[in-house]
Amino acid sequence: MGPFAGPLTKELGFRKLCMMGALMASVCMFVCSFAKSTTYLLVFFSLAGLFGGLTCKPCYLIIPMYFDKRRGMASALLMGGMCTGQFVAPPFIRYLLIHYGFTGATIIVSSCLLNCCVGASLFHPVEWHLKPATSSIGKSASVPILNESEVTTRHNEETKSLMDEKVGNDTKIPEKQMPLTPKAVLRARGTRRMSECSNVSSIAISMVDLSSVAHQVEEDKRHDPKLDAKSSDSSSRPNLVSRVVKSLISDLGILRYHRAQIIAFGGLFLINGYLNFMMVFPFAVQAAGYTLEDAAWCISITGVCNFIARLASSVLSDYSWFNMKLMYVLGAVIIAAATGIFSFLTSLVMMKVTLALWAFGIGINISLYPLVMARIMGVHNMPAIFGTQSLIVGLGYVALGPLIGYVRDVSGSYSVSMWLMSAEVWVCVILWCFMPAAIARDRKRDEQKEEALNNL
Repeated sequence: MGPFAGPLTKELGFRKLCMMGALMASVCMFVCSFAKSTTYLLVFFSLAGLFGGLTCKPCYLIIPMYFDKRRGMASALLMGGMCTGQFVAPPFIRYLLIHYGFTGATIIVSSCLLNCCVGASLFHPVEWHLKPATSSIGKSASVPILNESEVTTRHNEETKSLMDEKVGNDTKIPEKQMPLTPKAVLRARGTRRMSECSNVSSIAISMVDLSSVAHQVEEDKRHDPKLDAKSSDSSSRPNLVSRVVKSLISDLGILRYHRAQIIAFGGLFLINGYLNFMMVFPFAVQAAGYTLEDAAWCISITGVCNFIARLASSVLSDYSWFNMKLMYVLGAVIIAAATGIFSFLTSLVMMKVTLALWAFGIGINISLYPLVMARIMGVHNMPAIFGTQSLIVGLGYVALGPLIGYVRDVSGSYSVSMWLMSAEVWVCVILWCFMPAAIARDRKRDEQKEEALNNL
């Protein structure tokens, strides 16, 4: 659902989209509690994942758009919440299975998912919480609303003075070229009043909620019946689907940048490697002669270390001396090395130590993932690169995941499949070594395009 997060957020807003996704994910999980076959479970659990993607994916997009100076701290809170669930969930779900069985445990988990609706309800448009800006002389920055008679009476004098200010005192505009409509005067007055405010320029695009566009349209509908009819017609289901598809196709154009290709395909190999390892290592622990409870505790240990690494790296990313790109690659190196080392271990203690190191690398990598993406591609390209990377990772996971399982079945060894997972992560490290060259090449191409446009 990553590729659809950006387009659907533009259409519906962060709050509505996440609340709908959380509600439907909870319903699908509740339906899973009545599963009597693996096919039934596969269908509805997959639907729960689909709607769960609509809930969690926009959370990555909303942080760069709402936060600038405190972006690392905000990301730390997001990552910390995810990790808390990771190390609390395994023992909790095991407890539920023992005392309530599969049906009861699944129903309780579905009810827990409803809490996501509470969190999503707080995704307010940022305009709801902005303080009114003030001018340098202490007056309110809000634009005065003039009635039609005032504008009509004073529009000739206002128009002449405004146009004189625009072109300078030495240049005059002929009377026939002056806009004489009252609405034009009102717009010009609004522009001049806003330009006098010292704090208005600080409201940048990084603080704008995409859902505010829809909010503004609703406000305009009250005053313009034509806009109301046009908007209601454009919001019909076929047009909504068409707009989302067009936006998705447009977002894929981000791959024309070499740095975007490295982010997307590097993420494919990295995420495919560590997610498959996360699925496999509990079975490898059991195959080594240890209990299911030992495997559950190993998962909890990875959650704790992941939590610590995410908080630390996210908070440190706010400091200028912290090299996010270097630490991102270092996290991938740790993941690749720990995955390969784990395949040779037989001691439970050493397994736990290696898994802790592996989880620490995961925490560094995941926490810096959206921040590095915003730093390299720019905040305005976040929805496009995030969606494109999610699409490539999803398709790659479906294609490469079964291949790793096939290698495990043919070889009869978890170690061989882990070597393959480690190799995938090393491919990501190698790709990121070319990132400086990719950035320089993209910059040079942009400069050439700009120079060509200037020559025209």
